[in-house]
Amino acid sequence: MLTERQVTDIRSAVYYEQGYYVFKNFIGKSDIEPTCQLWTSNVGYQYHDFVRNTEVRPGSPNYAYRRPSESDFAYCNHIWNPALDQKLHHWAFDIQQLRNSIEGHPNYYGLHESTGAALQYRVCRSVSSGQIVHKHADFFSEYRSDPTGDHRFDPRRCQATLFLSDYGKDYTDGGFKLWRDNNAEPILFGKNVECSAGDLVIWRYSIPHEVSGLKCINADKGFLRVIFPLFDMPEGEPSQ
Repeated sequence: MLTERQVTDIRSAVYYEQGYYVFKNFIGKSDIEPTCQLWTSNVGYQYHDFVRNTEVRPGSPNYAYRRPSESDFAYCNHIWNPALDQKLHHWAFDIQQLRNSIEGHPNYYGLHESTGAALQYRVCRSVSSGQIVHKHADFFSEYRSDPTGDHRFDPRRCQATLFLSDYGKDYTDGGFKLWRDNNAEPILFGKNVECSAGDLVIWRYSIPHEVSGLKCINADKGFLRVIFPLFDMPEGEPSQ
């Protein structure tokens, strides 16, 4: 649990200073490798085809999508479904509670659909060069054709990225970028900001961001990470 002083310092970094905060070694190195091995193995058969964000409802199945190539994947896991990876499922709960502390939500917010929001943890691997995730901002004044719910401007909203691979070892040149200043070069995590496997980055959703320009070194991992979107849910609606 974070102390009140720690929460204040993190909020200052995320909301008023650089726009992000890095929790170094959030996951120990000894736990990272088994997780990477699991998610880069043949698990795709356990996932349904892509489901649009606007179509997700309590009880929806876990689903996957592959783009821009068959080697680039995102495995999307809902909190209401049995966990393929018990450790990652546990980490996802910890990360949501951490985000709740920063955003000022109750500790349980997003951890059951009856709270009005539901956590999804999305394991993503990028190995293709070029544009993987186009530059955009969330909960800002940008149109979203497939939002996870109410997309009104909300500068309090944060996203989290758990890194599972290493810049300079598994991939290089590009990756996750934050455009804190549209007139300047983006911040590239792993290069401009020290960030390696096991590190967790909490960052302000309304900052433009993208994933692009990477060169894959390790074809098994590439740029492997987990992100944690929240989906708006009808309050009180039970799982199917």
